[in-house]
Amino acid sequence: MFVVLSELTYKRSEAIQKLFGIKLTGFAKFKDKIITLENKACIHCENEMAMGGKHSRGKRSYLPSQLNRLHNVVLIAGFYSKPAIVKDVADNLSRRQEHVTALRELLAGRERVGDIQFDVAALASFLDRLELCQSIDDERLPNPFIKLPQVIDNGTGQLLSVLDVYSDADVQLSKVERMLAAYLNLDLDVAYKLSNELDAASGVSLQLKQRIQRDYCEAQHFDDLLESFFN
Repeated sequence: MFVVLSELTYKRSEAIQKLFGIKLTGFAKFKDKIITLENKACIHCENEMAMGGKHSRGKRSYLPSQLNRLHNVVLIAGFYSKPAIVKDVADNLSRRQEHVTALRELLAGRERVGDIQFDVAALASFLDRLELCQSIDDERLPNPFIKLPQVIDNGTGQLLSVLDVYSDADVQLSKVERMLAAYLNLDLDVAYKLSNELDAASGVSLQLKQRIQRDYCEAQHFDDLLESFFN
């Protein structure tokens, strides 16, 4: 649905410049990622009515009230590359809290992951506020990154999220880290396999291992139930 906007709005590039001081024109893949997040309703924006001929297209823009969500979703997408996970973290409070628990365990004590460097104090504050806030529309969360992952060139021109780095087969990781990364990336089969290989686990890691195994068994039971309907 297209609307005519009379209120102050920001073009996508203006909004990103205002929020992060980044000129979006220099990062085509970052722009494409934001468009995908808009298309998947992870980010809320306005569709302006096309004013040209019948083949002209309207433009998307942001109201001031939508900038908090844009800011926060860009930060969340710095950890996750899959839009479905970004939306889940953004909009589902209980799932968001589960993700924060796993992220804390995965990133504990780390100042960087690959080329992605954290502001350690801001990372702790970001995770605290992400866990507690009822809606990511309400407040602008602390930026945990020294430089946004979406604008980091890793040498091949690819824009990475934190979990993309953890998924790199060349990165040296413990079994706990690989299990947690797979769980956060919704790769339940991989997470379950790794959980079975993990003998020494305690504290939060043990709790997450047990949750992964429970979730996997429930998913298998559901699959078996569905299959029984067709036999």
